[in-house]
Amino acid sequence: MEFNYWQEIPLEDVVRTIAVEKNNKGKLIVKAIIDENTKKCADYVFPDVEDPCRVKEKLDQAIEKCKTDNNQF
Repeated sequence: MEFNYWQEIPLEDVVRTIAVEKNNKGKLIVKAIIDENTKKCADYVFPDVEDPCRVKEKLDQAIEKCKTDNNQF
């Protein structure tokens, strides 16, 4: 399945990231809250990612920084 529209996930809504890699290529799965009241989550899958483990690491760092920065106010 391919989607040709912009998808945006606020970093503070991300609860988990998963990298699936084989031969330095794979997919990234991002689980994020889609309904704050019920805490319902959805999985967003990004296929054909080069070096998904490295992308996951960078994304996790950005998420952590975002959540830390938001808690300082």
